[in-house]
Amino acid sequence: MQIQNRLARALTVSMTLRNVLYVSYAVPGKYLRAVLPEFIRLATLDEDIAFLSVVVLQCNKVRLRSVPFIRFTYNQLNLRTYIIDPITGAHGVYFLQSGVTSRFISVATQTVGIPWQRINLDV
Repeated sequence: MQIQNRLARALTVSMTLRNVLYVSYAVPGKYLRAVLPEFIRLATLDEDIAFLSVVVLQCNKVRLRSVPFIRFTYNQLNLRTYIIDPITGAHGVYFLQSGVTSRFISVATQTVGIPWQRINLDV
């Protein structure tokens, strides 16, 4: 357990978010269900309305706790919807697509299973 705690602390990321923009659209749930895995339940409002959000942000001073002297800055774009966690029942976010402007961050996150694509984006 102590090794897991040390690893979690070493992999902790800190950053400053700037110029964050959320644009959300109310859409019929049937359109989003078509692109979600079957086991994920879409969070909806009355009459089967769900939200699709586009989120654009700048990530500044991004660093790992274990390597504080190396910092990155990149822009990020997310297309996401809101779900009910199939295990806990808690509300959550499901990323339909996500991209970052840093080639290094894109490769690093893909190696740990986060599919951030490399994109061009000025904020």
